[in-house]
Amino acid sequence: YVANEGVGKTSFVIGEVYDALMQGVNVLMYSGETATIKVAAMLESIHIFKMYGLRFRVEDLINTDNIVDTPAYTRDRLVEMINSARIDLYNGESYGKLSLNLSFAYAHTREVISNEFASTHYDLVVIDHTAAMDRTMDETAYRLGLNNIKNCIDYLMYCEDKIVKKYNCMFINTSHTNNDAERDIAKGKETGSRITGNSGNVSKYSTFVWLIKTNAELEKNNRRVLEHNKARDYAKILTPIVID
Repeated sequence: YVANEGVGKTSFVIGEVYDALMQGVNVLMYSGETATIKVAAMLESIHIFKMYGLRFRVEDLINTDNIVDTPAYTRDRLVEMINSARIDLYNGESYGKLSLNLSFAYAHTREVISNEFASTHYDLVVIDHTAAMDRTMDETAYRLGLNNIKNCIDYLMYCEDKIVKKYNCMFINTSHTNNDAERDIAKGKETGSRITGNSGNVSKYSTFVWLIKTNAELEKNNRRVLEHNKARDYAKILTPIVID
């Protein structure tokens, strides 16, 4: 998934992760920008709403001391429901298992992810986002020539392809659009599949590339447009999808 800064890539992909977990899919997620405690709170917020129909701010779930009595519930009852939803989300037998982690160094992509698969098989690996991982230049990074962001993402995409074939899993990546694509989007032009600009391997290895867009009118209703920009081995979906 590709989008301009601030459009809501992380929020969107967290919704995808939640839906996958509810279907029994084991998810391994790496967050390059958003703190893992915030990602967890965003997932918990969705689950609390599904269970109880209650909406909480992410910051209140991170620090429940901020929660106060409401006309319908005491603070203690609200905290009790939050904790109950958390236990259900992370321990429900019918749900998939979640491993939530900070980003890793590009040079150690295969090693880090393979180590996770040693104990659990994950059906889905999520990297949010590809240009915000750790660019530490250790001996391995120098040997691989990972001295710029293009080479880093080239290598990340290459490793993902190998991991998919070895472990029979799938990846979801998020990324920013490049400057040219941002200008085209602002003008209402087509962007094509090479919208990240960081690496041709994004297009080479990706089965689908989706562009997430919004505008002032959509923002009023917290909506986004999902535009299909590339497909490999599948027919391209020509009609943009409006998502809530």
